[in-house]
Amino acid sequence: DMRVELVNLTGLTMKDINLVVDKMEPLEGAKEFVDWVRDNFQLAIVSDSFYQLAWPLIRKLGTPSIICHHLDIDRDKLRGYKLRHKENKKRVVQSLKALDYRVFAAGDSFNDIQMLTEADLGVFFRAPQHIREEFSNIPGLESYSELKELFLQSSCLLYTSPSPRDATLSGMPASA
Repeated sequence: DMRVELVNLTGLTMKDINLVVDKMEPLEGAKEFVDWVRDNFQLAIVSDSFYQLAWPLIRKLGTPSIICHHLDIDRDKLRGYKLRHKENKKRVVQSLKALDYRVFAAGDSFNDIQMLTEADLGVFFRAPQHIREEFSNIPGLESYSELKELFLQSSCLLYTSPSPRDATLSGMPASA
C-alpha cells in the first residue's frame, strides 16, 4: 500500500504518529452530544479509521463503543493494515437491522454513503457542500442541536418503548 510505504519512507514511527494523534480534540460539542446519545440510545461509532489512531479521541469522548479497522504494527513501525470488512459501515448497519435494531446514522463524507442509505435514518453531518449536492436525497445538518432534534422526532415516530430506545446511532464524525 502506497500510504504505508510513504510512512515508512519518511521514517515515521507509531510513536511519532501517536504524538500527533494525542493532540487531536473532539469537535466542539461532540462530547456533550455523545453523552446525550448514550443517555437516550445505544451508541456505536463506526469508523473507517484504525483503533490505534482513534483510541485517544475515543477516550476524550468518554469511551463509547467503536467499530473500526486495525493497523499492523511491528516494533513501532507500520507494516500494513487489516480492514474489518470492505463495506464495514454498511455491514454494521445491516447486522444491527438484522437483530431488529432501528439504526440512526450520521456521516460527513463519501465513505458514509452506503451506511447512510442503509440506515433507517441517515443524515449528513457537517458534510462538504459538494457531497451534499451530489447526494441531495440524504438530509444534511450542521449542528448537534439539529441532529439531536431530528433523532428525537424520528425516535418518537418509531418507538413507544421506554428509554434507552432500542436504536443504535452509528458513524458519528467526532473530530475535524
